[in-house]
Amino acid sequence: MPRYDAESKAQLLFQLSEEINSRLPEERARELNGFIRFYYASASPVDFCEWRLDDLYGSTVACWQFLQQRK
Repeated sequence: MPRYDAESKAQLLFQLSEEINSRLPEERARELNGFIRFYYASASPVDFCEWRLDDLYGSTVACWQFLQQRK
């Protein structure tokens, strides 16, 4: 049975950060890593940990790109 606790959420956030760092240029990765700390701060571990890493990465980048277009 999968774990859905703060530690699992922290591990998935770490993996997401590593994925961002490996796929994006340094400056953009730094900005996006700052964003994910705030964006997912109140996410429930149960909801958050049900995402696959690739889906979480895609969703995060898409949201970030959308917000960059907003004034």
